[in-house]
Amino acid sequence: MPAVPPKKLNNRHRVLMRLLITGLPLGQAALALGFTVSRASIISNSSLFKAEMERMRGEIEGELVSVEGDIGSRVRGVLEKEGVTSAEKLVTLRDNAVSEGVSLRAAQDILDRLGIKGKDVLEIQEKVVGSDALQSMLATAVKEMQDAKKT
Repeated sequence: MPAVPPKKLNNRHRVLMRLLITGLPLGQAALALGFTVSRASIISNSSLFKAEMERMRGEIEGELVSVEGDIGSRVRGVLEKEGVTSAEKLVTLRDNAVSEGVSLRAAQDILDRLGIKGKDVLEIQEKVVGSDALQSMLATAVKEMQDAKKT
């Protein structure tokens, strides 16, 4: 019998879609639904199945975005409400901490949250294989970068 793709999709086909969307391999999904692997392959490669599966994926992704948006909105609300209290606590720690380390970390955290950070340090240690002239030029460049970092 020739391999004929489905002319319309039924509930078993849609269950196959859901299993595939969740990441179950085709062979396992076929076995779970009583399809042969070759029949499941014919079904899943049909244009009708692919179009419906893309539509289903879009619906699922839309629902996830909606749920994530709702949760994110509630979390943002709580964080915004607590943000002032937390910022005040950092300022109190910065100004009143017994330990200089705690005070310094609180100050750094405040600046970090404002987007003000200390300079990032990049150290380069490479061995260059090539001409002596190239090695000399690179050594000079590294030295100049180190000198500039010190000032």
